[in-house]
Amino acid sequence: MPNLITTALSTLTVVLVTTLYFKTSIRRPPVAANGIPFLNHVLVFMKGQYFLGDMFQGLENENAVEGAVMGRRMYVVRGGENVRAVLGSSQLKMRGTGESSGGRLEKLRTLNTGLLFNSNVASWKQHRKLLVENIGRPRFIKSLIPKLNEYMNSLTPVLDELADTLDVIMDVIFSEERNAAYQYVKDTLGSNDGEYPECDTMITTIHKFMDAQKYFTSTPPFLFNYVKLKETRMHDASVDTFEKVITQRVHEKLESLQQEPQNTTNELDLASALLLDPSPEMTPDRVISVIKEAVFGGQDTSSNTLAFILYELSRNPSIADAVHAEIADLQGPITETNISRLKLVEAVIHETSRLYNVAPTAIRYLSEDDGFVFVLMCENHLRAGREEEVGPSGFGWNFAPFGYGVRKCPGESLALLEMKMVVAHLCKRYKFRLATDEPVKIKETFRRV
Repeated sequence: MPNLITTALSTLTVVLVTTLYFKTSIRRPPVAANGIPFLNHVLVFMKGQYFLGDMFQGLENENAVEGAVMGRRMYVVRGGENVRAVLGSSQLKMRGTGESSGGRLEKLRTLNTGLLFNSNVASWKQHRKLLVENIGRPRFIKSLIPKLNEYMNSLTPVLDELADTLDVIMDVIFSEERNAAYQYVKDTLGSNDGEYPECDTMITTIHKFMDAQKYFTSTPPFLFNYVKLKETRMHDASVDTFEKVITQRVHEKLESLQQEPQNTTNELDLASALLLDPSPEMTPDRVISVIKEAVFGGQDTSSNTLAFILYELSRNPSIADAVHAEIADLQGPITETNISRLKLVEAVIHETSRLYNVAPTAIRYLSEDDGFVFVLMCENHLRAGREEEVGPSGFGWNFAPFGYGVRKCPGESLALLEMKMVVAHLCKRYKFRLATDEPVKIKETFRRV
């Protein structure tokens, strides 16, 4: 009997030790690099999303590492399989709760609404459905082509005058200062005040809302909830203005459609597409929510990518010349028929998105562990073990500039159309060259890179 008890205890000990070993040594990823005592990896996260790769220093063969910020566990993962797991539809339950936001979502008026900050799964799915069905509607996308042609043609006289000055304008294109390009045009082309259109106030309103988003998500909740700060009042006003401007424009559009409900033209703006949606879910409040999401999520992403496209075309004149030749072959204005022939332009957009992804990570909350998961969707394209095949499908899940699955950017078609139109108009008329061989310095901010 004693031998039996001893054997049982020995077996139990082996099982417990083996279980603990596998749990701690095999299932858990290695500790991330560049951590410091007490603060852990807070300095890495403060640098920005593009520097999360520093956590893999010396761990190049790993696709998952464990970090911490002020004692809270974080996992940073990369690689196609991890991107698939986190962005796949089966992981939809991995969402945080609005109640844990400390009042941040209430301040931004995004609690249980929209997509970017919505923690209510049912509401998220509904908003996703409404946004995808309308912003991706072929009729809506096609109607934008003549509008974009008209807009770019209206810029041609100003751009021609700028080209004649032979000024170095790269600092303006890549400036993070708001309205820098507009102010540059006014200063360069003389003192004809009022000759050029003023900057749309909506752009300023959106930028101020983005500042408010950064403030409320990075400031400890007790400061903006219980301490009367000047900054809190300022950002509260920005959120209020953003809400009022969108609401006012939606109501104006609704009144216009009620007076002339039948849209007989091929032109259809987003607000009209949403308000004309016959589904019962599309209430005026949801229209406002969807439009807020669209203008906030798409305002600077395309413009940043366009800036990097021009920079890379300037660095690669042979490719720029090939792009120019492809566009010249269209022989006429860009239409919904011939825009599909711009294969090289589309390839340039995708390659730029791979090198300079404006949304390089995705953040997920873990439902079974205490922490977050940061997914690096744009891996280092020179890292060891990369795929040898290069082509449209060569990168697989390692290339996800617009995401995948249910979390794929609903504005992908719109963004690609905008960028193709702008690149086509610019490269058809102008050639871009670098004035200096110095590499561009990239500074990451919330609103632009």
